[in-house]
Amino acid sequence: MLTPLGMKLVFRLGGAGFVLPVSDLIEVNELPADALQVSAPQEESGLLGSFLHRGSLIPVRDLGERLELPRPLFPGEQITLLVLPGADAPWGLAAERIEGVFPNEHFRQVSVSEWIFSRRIWPFAQIVLWKNEPLLHCEAMTLERLWGAQ
Repeated sequence: MLTPLGMKLVFRLGGAGFVLPVSDLIEVNELPADALQVSAPQEESGLLGSFLHRGSLIPVRDLGERLELPRPLFPGEQITLLVLPGADAPWGLAAERIEGVFPNEHFRQVSVSEWIFSRRIWPFAQIVLWKNEPLLHCEAMTLERLWGAQ
């Protein structure tokens, strides 16, 4: 039997592939684009808006904008929202699509210079191969630091 600790979620954003431990995930929501509450102007770079999650408004962030990935972010009227734990409260990360959840055995870590992945300049711990495709391995708390969380 597989447990969430041994599983990873693969998702896409701006043509790039990402992998996130399932243990870093609170839930996944599919929402209509108009479900986001947007107040203009957005002071925080990469903030799409906020979403009512379990009675509290949580920020929904666009990692693609933060990493300067190609646009458009959302091909249709639906937004895939990954709800992640934060330092103070949950927050949402928009994704273009989810490939699925797979056991750790489906991934192979690639050896890359540690300088490239210095957490001061790059929010990803490592690159992993999945079906011979390089994916950026990320963690919720490290991603949140892109927006100033401690």
